[in-house]
Amino acid sequence: ATQNPITVHFGIWYRQSVEFYNYSDSNGGGGYYKVSTCTGYSDDNINIDPSWMAARAFSILVLILGGIALLLALATCCCANHVHVTNINRFNGGIYLLVTLFQGLTLIILSSKLCQKNDDIRQVMGQENDMYSFPDECNLSEGAKCIISATAFWFLAGILSCTSFRAGRKKMEASLVNTDTPSSVEPLLPS
Repeated sequence: ATQNPITVHFGIWYRQSVEFYNYSDSNGGGGYYKVSTCTGYSDDNINIDPSWMAARAFSILVLILGGIALLLALATCCCANHVHVTNINRFNGGIYLLVTLFQGLTLIILSSKLCQKNDDIRQVMGQENDMYSFPDECNLSEGAKCIISATAFWFLAGILSCTSFRAGRKKMEASLVNTDTPSSVEPLLPS
């Protein structure tokens, strides 16, 4: 066994593929070097369980709804003084909060077969190889930490967008009230 086991990263759609090669130098020494690539699960003959499928579905929904919200936000920038912009901000706030839910539910992958005592992964990665060390459960890597921070940012965007809707509505109501009253108190006809 090696002193420093290799960490292999697994994602919702792709996994890290690692290959080891022996080398020897002219001094009689040698060792291993690793080649790491990104590969899909389609060639691995792995059964994808319902939690894994749900995480994939949520990741697709985040992409679609987040893209729609972005396009709506960009469209409202072009017509900032239009009456319907405040309604679009309210709608966008709802989309952001829905995306928050879906982004957080993507972490359901941690309860899937991929992360819980997965013998298929051990077989695919070659558990008999001394270079690998597989714990029984997944740890949060950079991708999962990005999902957590993205969830927080989607929530913040939703709250701020809904707040923007309320502020815009109050401003519009105030401007409508000000246009109904004359700006000066002088009579229109001289006496």
